[in-house]
Amino acid sequence: MRGVSFNTDAELRAWLDEFFESKPGDFYQRGIKNLVKRWKEVVNNKEEYIIDYLVVNFY
Repeated sequence: MRGVSFNTDAELRAWLDEFFESKPGDFYQRGIKNLVKRWKEVVNNKEEYIIDYLVVNFY
């Protein structure tokens, strides 16, 4: 979203709707499949938070 700005909540919502609607189905499948891996990491880390950095390419 670097360089993107919104004047209203409606503009932001419209941009987000377009962004998520433009993603292919495997974008969501990969995210859901990663939940299992991430859950196991939390369990193995004695339920402590795991902080990492997620980079999402919005372009």
